[in-house]
Amino acid sequence: MDPAYYADFWTKPGYLGTADNSSAVRDRFYFESTVDYVTLPEKSFNSKDMGVDDAWQTLAVKYANDPTITLIDKPDTPSYSDGIKIIFLTGALAGVKMPVEILAGNTITIGAAFGMGNIAETLKAVCPGDKIYLDNSDYIALQTYHRHQVPERDYDGWEQFRNKDGEPSVLLSLVRSVWPEKDSHYQCFWDVCRDAYLHECP
Repeated sequence: MDPAYYADFWTKPGYLGTADNSSAVRDRFYFESTVDYVTLPEKSFNSKDMGVDDAWQTLAVKYANDPTITLIDKPDTPSYSDGIKIIFLTGALAGVKMPVEILAGNTITIGAAFGMGNIAETLKAVCPGDKIYLDNSDYIALQTYHRHQVPERDYDGWEQFRNKDGEPSVLLSLVRSVWPEKDSHYQCFWDVCRDAYLHECP
């Protein structure tokens, strides 16, 4: 994946993130705050006597309640709450990102994610006063990544967007230039295809 894509999406013309009236701009959510306190869950069973052979079960520990983080400040209710992450700016977890499952007022319920391990154990390192921010920018940008790239030739589905020399075709350029201005993805695609066809065929 293009390492500069997420930044480009919100800063360069031609992307949905720089179109003032786009759904991406409307739904973007960013909020900085400070941790007030953390509520750690209680285990519903005792894993103290686990050995090497069954230690894997700690990854699927069941809890009586979900781990939450309560912030000092209350954000406005986001118009689009999918894909929000909490990113720690200071403290022992500085730089760590976690998915937000529920945002209710100033209380965040942390969701599970691949590779995160035991969330409750991780959250023990969070302290009151730690600086954080909430952000769904990357999630929104990722939804339209396919509009701005042509992968390697092994991906046959994108061959329709290449010319005979293997370079991105004029049609793909049209899709890139027109699509960010509209929210109706499929309708816009067919509009572009129709216009390109009429232009090339007398």
